[in-house]
Amino acid sequence: MFTLEVITAFDYLCTEFGFEAKVLDDRTVEYRGAHVFVSVHYSTLQEIYLDIGLIEQRNVWFGLEFVIALTAPEVAFSLKSVSAFKPEAVRDAIVEQAHLFRKYGERVCREDVSVFAEIQALVRSHRKDRQASAIRYRAQVAMSQKKYAEALAHYSEIGDSANELDLKRIAYCRKKVG
Repeated sequence: MFTLEVITAFDYLCTEFGFEAKVLDDRTVEYRGAHVFVSVHYSTLQEIYLDIGLIEQRNVWFGLEFVIALTAPEVAFSLKSVSAFKPEAVRDAIVEQAHLFRKYGERVCREDVSVFAEIQALVRSHRKDRQASAIRYRAQVAMSQKKYAEALAHYSEIGDSANELDLKRIAYCRKKVG
């Protein structure tokens, strides 16, 4: 049932963009163009997700949220994981994923390979922001425990990701450390 629903919902990849569909197993349908692949999966956790990447770099792929983030970051990172258990919910989730990919993934569909460099830069930036948030949290915990030297050490890890509030906290910690 899953594979039939995917083939129906993502048919535009074949009819409009020349991709070929291949059912890899009862939980995965892969679309291949000349340079790009799009795999639609139904995980054992009942999550439906897409892997998108370049055929030549098969070990590097991105989720749909990063494709969307190029044009609509406010939409991309507000997306929730799509879990579906009942057949109607599976179909609805597949249709929604196909709609989102069609709406935001046209450059990928047209096999504009330059989009992947942009996505990689976005992933690096996103990863850097997440790391900075984790470091910032550790620094704030140290400050709350009045361990100002430790907080300074954490803030030094943030580097050029420091925001205005970080800079004020760094100044405060330096003042306390002496």
